[in-house]
Amino acid sequence: SFDCIGPLARSARDCARVLAMIAGEDAADVTASRRPVPDYEAALDGDLSGMRIGVVGGPFVEDASDAVRTRLDDALAVLAGRGARVEPVTLPLAKEIAAYSAVASRVEVAAQHAAWMQERAGDYAIHVSARMYPGYAIPGVCYVTAMRQRGAVLEAFCREAFAKVDVLAMPTLRRTPPTIAESDVDAGVEGAVEAFLSLSANTRAVSYLGLPAISVPMGLDDNAMPTGLQLVGRPFAEERLLRIADAFQRDTAWHRARPAALAPAMADAPH
Repeated sequence: SFDCIGPLARSARDCARVLAMIAGEDAADVTASRRPVPDYEAALDGDLSGMRIGVVGGPFVEDASDAVRTRLDDALAVLAGRGARVEPVTLPLAKEIAAYSAVASRVEVAAQHAAWMQERAGDYAIHVSARMYPGYAIPGVCYVTAMRQRGAVLEAFCREAFAKVDVLAMPTLRRTPPTIAESDVDAGVEGAVEAFLSLSANTRAVSYLGLPAISVPMGLDDNAMPTGLQLVGRPFAEERLLRIADAFQRDTAWHRARPAALAPAMADAPH
């Protein structure tokens, strides 16, 4: 239930076009919304006048790398230049969301891998299996509670978080992607646990709540590794998120940048 389905494309405009084709009512999926699908691309006018963007602080940025912080500040300046009003916000119910999401995700992952964990546990990396074993010890009542509270927490979160802003902004990753060696938990590398956990730290809460979000490239660090700007909105706010992402890409070219290590491969790729 933490899976996030959506377009992966070269630009916000391409995402808008793909989303228009895959969104909406589906007779084969009883969970699909029956809301009319907006004309996402028509909303991409580049104008962010009056748009209120809340910059999330606290644990979502406090241990972010200098490169990520710098790129985030630059990105917010671009949005402000397009007419958006940028202001700091603190997310409500952070502890509750962290607790419930930890229970739900551990149980679901353990259930998904149950057969292989019984037959082929040795094929898993130690740090991966170690994260799944607790899922088998969590009482069913705790999982049910975490799922039942999801709707109530979502409602309370939206009521408070979006009381004064239209969307939330934060880094997609607090650090640029670590190398395999830097994140080798099983080898006991210093800082590896933190590097590994940081990869989903800023997206986990959004996935638990089921809120729409978009990640936009916002620059490269000194090692040419990518950084991302995550924009989060109320349920069914995809049109607004795409509008902001497109406005950002009108004044930047980060979505067209390529890491130097990929240059030879990109040169040989068909166009």
